[in-house]
Amino acid sequence: MSGLAPFTARLAGKLSGGMKQKLGLACCLVKSPQLLLLDEPTVGVDPVSRRELWAIVQQLVREDGIGVLLATAYLDEVDLCHEVYMLEKGQVREAGPPEHFHRLVQGRVFVLQPAAHVNPRLLQSAALTHQSVLDATIRSGKVRCVLAEGALHPWEEKEPGKLVAQVEAATPNFEDAFMALSQHQHAVLPKGRRPWEILVGKAIPGIAFGLIDRLLLSLAAVYWFGLPFRGTFLALLLALLLFFISIVGVGLLISSLCMTMQQGLLGAFIFIMPSVILSGFATPIANMPIWLQYVTLANPLRYAVDALRIIFLQGADMGGTWHLLWPLILISLITLPLAPWMFRLRSE
Repeated sequence: MSGLAPFTARLAGKLSGGMKQKLGLACCLVKSPQLLLLDEPTVGVDPVSRRELWAIVQQLVREDGIGVLLATAYLDEVDLCHEVYMLEKGQVREAGPPEHFHRLVQGRVFVLQPAAHVNPRLLQSAALTHQSVLDATIRSGKVRCVLAEGALHPWEEKEPGKLVAQVEAATPNFEDAFMALSQHQHAVLPKGRRPWEILVGKAIPGIAFGLIDRLLLSLAAVYWFGLPFRGTFLALLLALLLFFISIVGVGLLISSLCMTMQQGLLGAFIFIMPSVILSGFATPIANMPIWLQYVTLANPLRYAVDALRIIFLQGADMGGTWHLLWPLILISLITLPLAPWMFRLRSE
C-alpha cells in the first residue's frame, strides 16, 4: 500500500520527505485504528507523493472503514474530504461538505481575460481597486476574481481602452469560498492606494526604527564605551536622518525592480556588501584606484561614515558636515521618486 518495499534496507532518516510521511502513516496502521488523526501530512511533500498519500487515505476510508480527521493548509485538498470544518483564529468559521462551501460563492466567481496589450498583474491590481472584489489571483494568464455577496461584476467589455477582453463565470471551488469567508485579500496593491503611497508607508517605519537604533547605539558608544563626542547633537541627528532616507530610497528602488521577496533579498545583499567595502570604513578611499573612488561617490554609506567620524572626533557642526550631507539629499531625490515610477512601470 505504501510502496516502501524497495526501500527496506534504507534507514528512516535517509528517506525522502514523502517516504517519511508514508512510513509514519504505515506505523500508525500497525494496529488498525478506528480513527486516524493526521496533522498536515502532505506539507513539504512533492506532488507525486501527495497524490500517493491521499490515495492511501482514501483507500483506508473506502475499504477499511477507518475514520480520518485531517488538518491541511492546502485548499485544493479540501475538496477530497467528506466534511469540512474551516477554522479561523481557533474558532469554527463554517462547516459542511465541500459542496456547501461551493454554494456559498455560486455566481460570484469570474475569470477575466486580459486584453491583448494588458499585463495580467495590471489587471489584477485594477480588479482589486473595486470594493466589490474580495480576491483576485492570476491563473494561467487570466485573473480569477471572487466578488462580495450581492455584487455585480464591475467590468464593461466594450469600454474604450479596456483592460478586460472577456468576462466568464467560473465554477467555484473551496479556495474561492475560503477567501470570501475569511475576507483575506491577496492584493498586489492595497485597495485605493497609489504606488507612491505604498512606498511611503514602507519607508517611514524603516527610517524611524533605523534612526532610533543608531541614536541608541551612539549613546552606548559615548556612555558605555567612552567614545568622545565633540560635535553637536543636531548635526548627528541630521546626518543619520539623511542617511536613512537615502538608504531607504535605494532599498525601495531595489524592491521596485524585483518580482519576488527572494529577488529583493538578493538585490539588497548585492548592494550591501560592496557599499560596506567601498564606504572607507575598513579601507581608506584615498588608497583605492581612481576609477573606484569615483564609484564610491554613489555610495550613501561613504558619506555617513565620514560625517559620523568628523562629528564624533573633530567636533563638526551642521555647517561642517554640509559637504557630506548634500550628496545624501541628492541620492534621496533620485531614488525616492524613481522607485514609485519603476514600480508603476513594472506593474504595467
